[in-house]
Amino acid sequence: QQAKATGKALAVVQDGAGTYSTLPRWATGGKEILYRRFDLAAKRASILRRDLKSGHEKEVFAGGPEVNTPTLALSPDGAWLAFWVHRMADRAAVLQVLPMRGGEAREVVRKGLAPVWPMVVWSRDGKDLLYGPAADPSTPEEQKTELGRMSAEGGPPRKGGRAMDHIRHLSLHPDGR
Repeated sequence: QQAKATGKALAVVQDGAGTYSTLPRWATGGKEILYRRFDLAAKRASILRRDLKSGHEKEVFAGGPEVNTPTLALSPDGAWLAFWVHRMADRAAVLQVLPMRGGEAREVVRKGLAPVWPMVVWSRDGKDLLYGPAADPSTPEEQKTELGRMSAEGGPPRKGGRAMDHIRHLSLHPDGR
């Protein structure tokens, strides 16, 4: 965060020994941030919500042991958070959506655990999720990434209509293309 009066950067989140925080996302019109905190000893990731004015922090998703959350995507209206959960015990990658007003996360898609972190982005109208595995940067050969698309309400996944080499990050044009 940047101080208005001085222009100096202010630390919003301080990590303790054995933890690190990543993937910050603005929420509630810039009044809050969402981020992932990873506990190295427990090999456990959680998703937190922090009020920037009060500093109050709340855990909105608690991953169990051997669970990682490598991606976060807030819906355009700020009502839902989509994120992948990697469960090492059953080698699964699970795309979940969580209501930001409170409630339980809901499973949307379950896949086998990919060797690289998957991507997810909301459609501009907030009705669909586009997702796919990210390309592995350590592998120079061609890697086709085929995107999936599905309703955020659930239902069967369908092809997203795109397959390209070496996709590492996913973003939609403001007009939805």
